Amino acid sequence: MERNYVMSPYVFVSRFHEDAELDTTNDKYNVWYKHGLAMLNIHEVDMDDVGQYACVATNRLGACTTVGELNIQGSRLISGFESLY
Repeated sequence: MERNYVMSPYVFVSRFHEDAELDTTNDKYNVWYKHGLAMLNIHEVDMDDVGQYACVATNRLGACTTVGELNIQGSRLISGFESLY
């Protein structure tokens, strides 16, 4: 038995932070989809960006969700000097 499957070439990708859809039209985020890989780049990360991120890819056959967590470790300013912790 031979079967041919037709895949929809169009995939709609949505990105979420803490269940709110991201506005990816501003300079804060850089998003792209290439060769089956959906990417999200966050510029100038701050504490407001900490939390859970989800990427939902949808086509006519269904949807797939990938979830990740962003935590920040970095530097803080103490008495006018930058100190790493």
